[in-house]
Amino acid sequence: MVDTKQNDIETDNQFSDKDIGTAYVFLNELKINNQLRDEWNKALELTNGDKIKADKKVEYLDNFIANNGFDVGAEVVLHVLKTPWWERYKKDSASNQASDRFVQMILQDPKLFRNWSKIIAKGAVDGSLDDANKLLQTLGYKCNAMQVQNSFTKMRKHNVAYWTGIYGRTRLVDSAGQETKKGTPSLIVYGQEHVSIGPDKIFDFSYKNGTLSWPLVPEDDEKYPFPNPHSGSITFSQISNPKKENGYVGPCFFGLLVFGDGANEEQQAYSYSGQIGDAVPNNNRPAMPHSIQAKKPLIENMMHYIGGIVTVGFGLMLVVGVGQAIVSKTSWYQKRERRLKRESEELDKQERKELNKEFETKQEKIIDSLQEEVDSSGSPKDRQAIEEHIEEIKTQQEEQENEQEKQDTANDENNSTEEESWGDSLEEVVG
Repeated sequence: MVDTKQNDIETDNQFSDKDIGTAYVFLNELKINNQLRDEWNKALELTNGDKIKADKKVEYLDNFIANNGFDVGAEVVLHVLKTPWWERYKKDSASNQASDRFVQMILQDPKLFRNWSKIIAKGAVDGSLDDANKLLQTLGYKCNAMQVQNSFTKMRKHNVAYWTGIYGRTRLVDSAGQETKKGTPSLIVYGQEHVSIGPDKIFDFSYKNGTLSWPLVPEDDEKYPFPNPHSGSITFSQISNPKKENGYVGPCFFGLLVFGDGANEEQQAYSYSGQIGDAVPNNNRPAMPHSIQAKKPLIENMMHYIGGIVTVGFGLMLVVGVGQAIVSKTSWYQKRERRLKRESEELDKQERKELNKEFETKQEKIIDSLQEEVDSSGSPKDRQAIEEHIEEIKTQQEEQENEQEKQDTANDENNSTEEESWGDSLEEVVG
């Protein structure tokens, strides 16, 4: 099991804790971000061989790492890969049959999932997996929490249901690099049996090693007598360290859509990519199949359910694996803290709006009731007193709305100032 009390990474004096931590974040991002890993492997292939000088290879890889949002050099990444600690980390956190079974169990048991989420969220903050590992032992699973997280990552490569979601923020780009005028349909994944692009359900699709593919004409014409509107192949991935400060974090996909069979009509290939977001109609066509519209809340719940495991689990791997003292110095950790703060403030703001709405509804009922008394009262004195009471309630309501608006504005200004100061300090470090 991973020793969470002594993270003895062998460091070189020339590399700071921040460098080591950022390299560690980058290597863990490669494990879950398939697109980044593919591009990294291509970069390594380009630098392979003796024709390019070693210093130029390092410069090229430095550029790649920096362009993907990581403030660390290639030499640090290579250094971490060569340390005995990294080899122990990979060995101790490798999934096994017990961790695979536990992941299958928590996805079937909402109560166990909630308890597990709370425990690992606390572990990611405290830098300790003791409680999580104790739970696994109590339930009879011979594995540790790090292995459970790797089991989840592994299973996402073999079961498309682990990518359930509504991918409404999509792009369709032609071979010339231009956004298509065809409109950009959403991708909807629901369990193992349903995949649709826009309102079209996809027939005879297969899912292997993280890649979803389907033919234009299904091979089993008896089971699937209808052709698909296109053929395609897309690979699912996960972004945990966005390139930009407020960039997207979550599941995504990238690949190709191919229209036409090449025989009766010209083939046209488009780059197709997307992220989680609400599905919207395009080109006067529905956003999704009619049969799936009623299941949208269930899909969104499953998406949130699975997303919690991934997000918390990534933080768990980092904080517990290398130690919070090191990881807390990385930009990933700082960006995560700011994102969590913004999400918390947005949630607070939403809760305040709901409370204000409830309060306003009660006030409106009181005003309506008082107005009825005014209308029914025959005494001018009583009518005047009731009308004055109504005006007092309306004044209180306006004051509360004005105060809430001031508070929201102040919060927005504080967030903006924090981001600007962080940007200035980053420029000083990068120099």
